[in-house]
Amino acid sequence: MQTLTKFSSPYNWLSSSNLPLKKSDRIQIHDLTLEADAEEMAGVTISGTNKIAIASALSELGVDRLSILGNSPMPSEGEITSARKLIGLDLPVRLDAFVKTAAEIKLAKEIGLWGVEILVGVNDRLLTSGNGRHHILERCKSLTGYAKELGLHTCLFGGDATRTSEDFLEEVVTTLESYYDEFTIADSSGTISPYGLQYLTERVGTWTKKPLKVHLHNHTSMAIANALAAVVGGVETIQTTVNGVGELTGLVPLEEFAVASEIHLGVSTGLELSGLHELS
Repeated sequence: MQTLTKFSSPYNWLSSSNLPLKKSDRIQIHDLTLEADAEEMAGVTISGTNKIAIASALSELGVDRLSILGNSPMPSEGEITSARKLIGLDLPVRLDAFVKTAAEIKLAKEIGLWGVEILVGVNDRLLTSGNGRHHILERCKSLTGYAKELGLHTCLFGGDATRTSEDFLEEVVTTLESYYDEFTIADSSGTISPYGLQYLTERVGTWTKKPLKVHLHNHTSMAIANALAAVVGGVETIQTTVNGVGELTGLVPLEEFAVASEIHLGVSTGLELSGLHELS
């Protein structure tokens, strides 16, 4: 495994915000290339054969987790069949699904996935007439509770968390803490700045001791900068895709983040960087 810190600017290590990172463990990578979000980018279609090749390559690189199902209106039979084939490869990587309903959680359990990422929009500023904050909390509680009951690793995905009222986001994170294993802070609109995200991740880290993850859209070309800011803020896992493919303008590019994290923060992803070119 290569180290890229020797190429860094020496001023990187003089920044007070980086000092705590010198003793940090590596950052985990949760790759979403094989989850339906990647194919929501215009012109992107991944065949079943290519999904197997990509999954195998990501596993060889040392990626920690792969999402292989979900985030479309509902999984198609073809997507379910493809997910079963990926599970059958028995790769040394944890596999999960993005889910929005109890039926999708049940499906994830039935096909043998390790965990689920439960998508719930938490932005209280978008509530429509007749709906209140308690509706969001009850939905989160119902879905996470069911997933835990089935023995699945349960991550609560806070959709549009970066535009949610801070007091309500704190309520979501603290009230539901016993129901989830991890919490994902999602910048669904791609509008937060690195400074804003460092602040937010640090704040959320004071509300829960559960691991934090970020899901970052690249609408204004800030995904990499935001991912680095999230690491500084205490996040343990970054969601990525190969070449940054994903809905609209894409997500955090796996290969760019793996390099940037080492050069700018001195924090390793644990990936075998020599395999990135062929994967891309």
